[in-house]
Amino acid sequence: MNDTIMRMALSIAALGLAMLVTLTVLPRQGAGQLAVVIPPWKPLEETMAALIDMDLRLVRPGLGDRIVIVDTRGDSDLRAGISDLGLILIDPKVIGACAALVNSSQVGLDRPKTK
Repeated sequence: MNDTIMRMALSIAALGLAMLVTLTVLPRQGAGQLAVVIPPWKPLEETMAALIDMDLRLVRPGLGDRIVIVDTRGDSDLRAGISDLGLILIDPKVIGACAALVNSSQVGLDRPKTK
C-alpha cells in the first residue's frame, strides 16, 4: 500500500514539474519575438531559407547555429507557418537566460594563471 502511495505521489510531482517547465518555456500567445529551434534532423540551410521566405524578421542568432530569434510582429499566421515547418517555438527570454548562464560559467577560463 505504501509503495502505491509513493508511486502516485511521484507521478503527481513529475506531472507538476512537466507542467511548470512547459508553461515557462512556451512563448505566450501573440508574442512578437520567438526563439525557433531547428531540430537536428531538419536540413539547416533549407529550413533557414524557408524562414527567410516567410516575411518575418530575423532578430539574432540564439545559442548554436540551430536556434534563431525571429520577430513575427505578433502575426498568428507566421507563427502557425513556423509550427507547420516542424520547428520548436520557445520563449526567447528562456534562450537569453541560458546564454547568460553559459557566458557567466565561462568567465575566467581564458585568463592566464598567476603565480
